[in-house]
Amino acid sequence: MLLSIAIETPIVLALGRAASRDEPSVRLLMVAFGATLVTHPFAWYGMQMLSAPLGAWPAFGVVELGVGLAESLFYARIAGLGWRWGLVAGFASNGASAGYGVLLALGVLPG
Repeated sequence: MLLSIAIETPIVLALGRAASRDEPSVRLLMVAFGATLVTHPFAWYGMQMLSAPLGAWPAFGVVELGVGLAESLFYARIAGLGWRWGLVAGFASNGASAGYGVLLALGVLPG
């Protein structure tokens, strides 16, 4: 979870600043941290529950889509970025974290 937070938070901060120069960085930091804390357990349990019936890659796609949408909601509504920037922040940050996780699982990157 800490690795996900370390990857996602700087992306959300950068996109949040691009979306709204008035948005306080501390608020974005707190929302990014909180969004990952809330969604990360669902991603792990979702993969465990869906991998057997769907297969690993389809389960990964479903779980990451759900997590990306959930985090987008956090950024759009709670952080006040609006839907366009909220979706960008949710999917860009979660995509980077998930992508790193895949490369880590494949042994391509160090953890």
